[in-house]
Amino acid sequence: MAAAAVAVMVVVANTGCTHASSRADDLLGETLERASTAIPERDDLIVVIQDASPLVEREPTFTVDQSSSSRWTVIAACADDADLAAALHLELVVIPSETVTPQILSGVLEGQYADSAVCDWTL
Repeated sequence: MAAAAVAVMVVVANTGCTHASSRADDLLGETLERASTAIPERDDLIVVIQDASPLVEREPTFTVDQSSSSRWTVIAACADDADLAAALHLELVVIPSETVTPQILSGVLEGQYADSAVCDWTL
């Protein structure tokens, strides 16, 4: 049985200092808690978070109130601009942090899950 991933559009509100990251790829392997500190605080930035839990044999359970939670880890990311400071759209694909093994993390950093992000800003 194929399970569908869930995508949630969120407006990111950062409360901490911005991280040194400035590219979507810099967010790979980070929890949403850490990634949220690297995402610029701008009203014109649309962030889509896709729950890819079926990739690790889990049901999708992500909700918008978890958009800066350490319970989720970014496995794929893309933006419509190489520099997040100039991006208008950002997509993050996440799985439950508790399912991240060293093998999965290695795959994330090698781009194994890159195709999980749709990155079609015309939808």
